[in-house]
Amino acid sequence: MSLQGHREHHAKTGSAALSQSQIEKIRKDRVKNLTLSAVDLSKDPFFLKNHLGTYECKLCLTLHNNEGNYLAHTQGKRHQAKLAKRLEQEKERELRKKRRDQGLEALKSTVKVHKKTVRIGRPGYNMQKRRGENGENVLIFQIEYPEIASNTRPLYRFLSAFEQKVDMPPDSQYQYLAIAAEPYETIAFKVPNIPIDMDRIVKRWHADQKIFALKVYFDNPQRQDGDEEMGV
Repeated sequence: MSLQGHREHHAKTGSAALSQSQIEKIRKDRVKNLTLSAVDLSKDPFFLKNHLGTYECKLCLTLHNNEGNYLAHTQGKRHQAKLAKRLEQEKERELRKKRRDQGLEALKSTVKVHKKTVRIGRPGYNMQKRRGENGENVLIFQIEYPEIASNTRPLYRFLSAFEQKVDMPPDSQYQYLAIAAEPYETIAFKVPNIPIDMDRIVKRWHADQKIFALKVYFDNPQRQDGDEEMGV
């Protein structure tokens, strides 16, 4: 066999085949270098270079000797699992915030803002006592509201002697009919504490004359000599 043929059948002098571990290391180093050239770690919120010159992962609380080692860590199962958990928590916080904001908006739409109203005094009124068809006592109230606020109608309510705080000390023999309409002061009529037929109460608002009329029937047919009215 010639010298040339001998060289064709044998490897070159001084050469040796790379082991599998060496090939894998070269591949990993190449991947790291390519990734580092494409990734800007300054935009990674969990990447931190400490005062010792090493690198930290603020998400996993781990230390790394170089950027490549940190980058390899970010591709691992531990980092990815924590990252997925953090994203899920942020999504849940955003959802709770959205629900809270929607709740506040809904509350704002239902809450009425009460503006402070300047009172202009008590309204004029008239009260009449009459007898009903069955002998029951009837009281008719007419309240004048010439300066009543727009889109407003008078309201009324019956109060016990212990609910009011003006006519003191409370007298359980009487009750009070309070009538209110802005911007006027609320007035109240002191009437005997006898059951009232709530089903027969008649109220009318005469918008053209700005007069509120209220007709009250008492259940007790006996005569009420002690009736009296009082603005409160």
